[in-house]
Amino acid sequence: MLPVSGEVSTAVPRGRGRPARVDRASVLAAARLVVQREGPRGLSLRGVARELGVDPSTLYAYVDGKAGLVVALAEQAAEEAVLPEPGASGTESWEDACMEVCRAVRNALDAHPELALLDGEWLPLSSFNARATAALAAALVGSGLDAARCIDAAQILLYQVTALSRVERGLAAHWDHPEDIRRYHELVGERLHDAELGEAWDGLMTSAPGANFDRLFELGIASILLGLVAGRS
Repeated sequence: MLPVSGEVSTAVPRGRGRPARVDRASVLAAARLVVQREGPRGLSLRGVARELGVDPSTLYAYVDGKAGLVVALAEQAAEEAVLPEPGASGTESWEDACMEVCRAVRNALDAHPELALLDGEWLPLSSFNARATAALAAALVGSGLDAARCIDAAQILLYQVTALSRVERGLAAHWDHPEDIRRYHELVGERLHDAELGEAWDGLMTSAPGANFDRLFELGIASILLGLVAGRS
C-alpha cells in the first residue's frame, strides 16, 4: 500500500531488487523488523543485511558487529518505552504505586520485544533499567524502608518483573503447541497427590493462558511487597 499524501513510509525495503540506501537508522529499523518477526533470538547481522538487501559486511560501517547492534537496538527501544516518572503515581499507597510501575515495566517489555536483548549482561547498563529503578525507588519511599533498602528493593522488584516477563515469553511460544501443554499438564498432575490441589491445577490449565499469567504476575509482585513489609522490623 502506498502512503497517502503527507505521510512518510517507514517500511524498510526487503532484499530483492535494488538495495536500500543504508544508514544507521535504516539498519536499526531493519533489525527491529527482524526481532518483531523472528523474536530476539532470531536477530543476526545476516538477517538484517538480507532485510536491507546488502552484504553483511556493509553493516560494520554503522554498528560494531552484532554486540554493537544489540546495544543500539535495545537502547533505542528503552528510550521509547513508556514508564511512570519517579514519584508521579496518583495512587494512595506505596504498594499500589510499586504495582503500577511493575505493570508498566511488564507492558513495556511486551510492547518492545527488542528489550529482551538487554537480558543478562546488558540489562544493568540500560537506560530502561535506570528509569525503572528510579521509579520503583520513589514508590518505595513511603514503605518505611531506609534509602539504601529502597534502592535494593527497587532492583529486586525489577529483576523479578523481567524474570516473570521472560517466563511469559517462553510460555507464549508453547501455547501454539497443545501437545506440549497437555504433557506438562499431565506431568504436574501426576505429582499432585492432594485431590484439591489436583482440581485447582486442572482448572488452571483449562482457563485462558493470558488471564493465568496476569494473576501469577500480580501474585508474584504482591508476595515480594509483603516480604518487604515483614522485613522492615
